[in-house]
This record gives sequence, C-alpha cells and structure tokens, in this order.
Amino acid sequence: MKPLWKALGPNRPLFLFALFAGEFFVSVSILSTTVSGEVVTSVISNSDRRAAILTAYIVLSALQVILSQVDMYSTEKFKIRQKEHLRRASFRAFSCIGGADHKAISGFVSFINNDIPCLTEQYFAGTIDIIKCITMLTFSACSLLYIHWVMAAVVLGVSVMIVLAPKWLGKKDGKVREELSKGLGRYNAILQSFLNGKNLIKAYLYQQRSNELLDLENRRVEKAESAVMKRSLLIYSITGVLQVSKTVLIFIIGLFLIGVGQISIGSLVAVIQLAAIISSPIEVLAYLFHAKNEVRPMLERFNKLTASYEKAQPEAGKDVGRAQEITVSHLSYSVGGLTILKDISIQFQRGKKYVIMGESGSGKSTFLRLLSHIGDDSYEGDILMNSTDILDISPRSFYSEVRPVFQEPYMFFASLEENICLGRDIPQNLYRGVVSKLNLDHLLERYGGEEIAPETVEKMSGGKSSG
Repeated sequence: MKPLWKALGPNRPLFLFALFAGEFFVSVSILSTTVSGEVVTSVISNSDRRAAILTAYIVLSALQVILSQVDMYSTEKFKIRQKEHLRRASFRAFSCIGGADHKAISGFVSFINNDIPCLTEQYFAGTIDIIKCITMLTFSACSLLYIHWVMAAVVLGVSVMIVLAPKWLGKKDGKVREELSKGLGRYNAILQSFLNGKNLIKAYLYQQRSNELLDLENRRVEKAESAVMKRSLLIYSITGVLQVSKTVLIFIIGLFLIGVGQISIGSLVAVIQLAAIISSPIEVLAYLFHAKNEVRPMLERFNKLTASYEKAQPEAGKDVGRAQEITVSHLSYSVGGLTILKDISIQFQRGKKYVIMGESGSGKSTFLRLLSHIGDDSYEGDILMNSTDILDISPRSFYSEVRPVFQEPYMFFASLEENICLGRDIPQNLYRGVVSKLNLDHLLERYGGEEIAPETVEKMSGGKSSG
C-alpha cells in the first residue's frame, strides 16, 4: 500500500472519499436486501411491524439510488484527478532529465498517453473495486437474505430497458468524446513541443512558464473528461434507477402474490438472491487482482521517475553574480568509446568575441553545448565561471549570464508572443518594437492571433523561423 499511497499525491483525500462512498453503497445495498427479507417474513407472519419494515425498505432503496450515484461520481472524479496528477508529475520529472534522446521522448509520450490511463484504471481505481468486492462478499456471507423471485415478464421488460437506455441517451456522447479527443491532441502537441525543446527551456529559465501552460491544457483535458464522466453518470444513474426499480417492483409484486397465495415463502428466493450476490464479486475479484498486478511495473516506473525529480534541486548551487570570465581547463569528452573532445583549455573574457572553427564533426557544437551546460555532464576536466565550477552554480545564476543560441530554431506549440517572450512580462510596446526591429512585422500580422503549431513551423522558411 505504501507505493500506492505515495503515488496518490494530493489525491489521497479524494481516494479515501471514493473508497468510503463505495463501502457505504455496498453496505446499504446488502442491508436493503436483508430488510427486504424481513419484510417478507413480517407479511407471512402478519406481524404488527410490517408497515415499519416496509417503510425502512423503501427508504433504504431510495438511499441506495443516491449512494450509487455518489459512488460513481466520486470514483470517476478520482480517476480524472489522478490522471491529471500523474501527467503533471511525470512531465515535470522527465523535463529535468538531461540528454534524453528521441527514443526516450517517444517512450515517455507513450507512457503519458497509454500507461497512465491504464495505471489509473487498473491499479488505483482497481484497488477501490477490490475492497468493495471483498466488503460485498463479507456482508453477503454474514447475512441471510430472503427475497422472492420475479415474474419473467417483469425481469425481461426492465432488463430490455436497461440494455436500451445507453443507446437512447448516448447520442451526445460522440460530441463530448470528440472534445476530449481534441483536448488530448492539443495537450500531446504542447507536451511534445516542450519535451523536444527542453534544453532551450532549461537555458532560458522557462520551466515555470512551460509548467503553467501545460497545466492549463491539463486542466482543459480534465474539464473535457469531466463532461464525458457526466454523460456516463447520467446513463449510469438511469440504469441504476432501473436496476433498483426492478428490485422494488419484483418485491412489491411478490408481496402481492404472497398475499393471494400464488407463491411460496420468500426464504427460498432469498437464498437464490444471496447466491447471485456472492458469485459476481468472486469473478470480478479474479480479474481485478490480475489487472492490478499487470500494471504494477507502470507504477514502479512512475515512482522511480518522480523519485529522481524529488532528489533534484534545480535551484541549489552558488550565485556567482555577473560573469567576468569562463575558463575551460583540460576538457575531454567521449561517447561510446569515441573521443570527441580531448584536453581543451581556453579562457573566454567578458566583452570579447571569439570564433571557434573546425571541420565538420570536430566537436564544435558539442563543445558549445558543454560550455552552455546543456549537454552531458560526464566530461573530464573543468569548466569554470568566475573560478567556480559550472556544476556548482545554480541554474538561475548560470543561465542569467550564459544564453546559447541554437543552430536549429525551435518554436513551441504556443502563441508567437509566448515563443518570443518565453513567459516574461514584457510590455506590448517593447515587444512590438523588438519584432519591428527584427523586420518580423509580417509574422506578427500573420501569426499574432494564433498558436504556432508544428505544421506551421515546418511551412516557415529558415529566415522566418530563426527570427
């Protein structure tokens, strides 16, 4: 339970509420069945308490309808919130990992889109279902329920209504699910753009803003999922009412038939009902335990990912102030046994310009990436800024002085203004003035009111996108 409790994060209260709501619903359902048996007995014995017992049964049945909706709502809301939490925590953890290649990014996107929903459904919600099934088995085994059987016409009629209800009410489901699909597509596009540009995010201190933008889209997905959940809840509520109504009708008609002497004592029927109640959760439990074990590696992956994030302290380190010099001392770097840089020593002083030249593949870009602290940190030698190792300098202090200009331009799935300002509160006149000085007014006119999608960037020329 410890890994589960840890992974719940801020959703622990909602998890407990959904669990207790389910337990209460199961308890009232079993109690309602028990009371129905008492009603049968009181009618047969012509007891003076039969009116009170019948009233208690009707009240419990009504409470059962209400609790079924509370149970459904709380569980579905928990699953939506848990997926939102897992997506947020996973992205923030993965965005702090350096050197993730395209394969790792693709695998992470697959984890976000496929594994997290499966993990939420089968592990977290599955735990609630397992406990509910165990409770149902326990209460059923400890109770002797006496309920009568139902005429075939009543069973068939209500059952047909239960089967057809989702089809009658499901016409709007396609629209809300389409909105959810669009929201997920938008979230995935923004997620992919931030992941592909995470080095730029790190270098330009854009982490907080990117988190805010992705959280906004995450909340939009949550809202769309809530709309789908409400449609499902509506159908579930109606079918739940029909299910309970079926039980009530069966019972009332049974009482009538007992009164006219057309059916036997209700104890036999109660045994049949008890057998049905016990058989169902046993079958479900077998599936739930299997499904929970099946997704356990996904939970381990999530916990491992977030554990590395919790240990990281992105703002920890020294503040060295204004950079006066950057010194490279005996720098060497190898990948897979291939030496790319070997014993490089050089000093860069503030206010001077330097040109680094070399043939293709000589390591110029690698050297600049290491110098900018956006490459692999497993190099030999030292890179110092103001006589302090850059690995010991806080990211905010370092990147406020060192800003790499990347060879290949990258634009996030966001507005043109967001791509230029990167979350900074820049006055509109200053923002438009910079755009004008760069001769990019045409971009402002064309893309000022829309977001820069990946396909839009591909249509831009190198000059336009590099602006």
